[in-house]
Amino acid sequence: MSRVMAFLALLLLVAFFLPWLPDLPSGDNTTFGNGSTMSGFDVTYGVVMMSKDAMQAGASVGDMLPNLWPVYILLLIPLFGVLTLLFGLAGAGIASATGFLAGLPAIVLAGKGVMDEGMDTFNNYEVGAWAALALSVLLVLMAFVPKRRG
Repeated sequence: MSRVMAFLALLLLVAFFLPWLPDLPSGDNTTFGNGSTMSGFDVTYGVVMMSKDAMQAGASVGDMLPNLWPVYILLLIPLFGVLTLLFGLAGAGIASATGFLAGLPAIVLAGKGVMDEGMDTFNNYEVGAWAALALSVLLVLMAFVPKRRG
């Protein structure tokens, strides 16, 4: 089962770099991303860079965190995705726990989106977001599958 977790984690890492959302317009009629679509990586990279600039301009982390925490938890996907891949390939039992943590951010963000905007949240999802959500659900469910005893 740890190899299955590793395979799902690898697919989740690929999905993190696939298109997630159409470009978001910023305040000055320019786009936030690369011009066509934004991957999970583009979203997190853009917010981290904007946060860095805001902090250099005098903003505090406490001012920004309430608005940006949903984006920052996306950083857990590649972090725990790589750990799940490595632990899964090594056959370590901790792959279930890291797989659970790799899958949790996409589910939490989809749930937050549904609570804030209703089902309209899913209208702008691109293929990467759908893949990440499906793989995240599988990773979280796989964490609760009982281990076979040999």
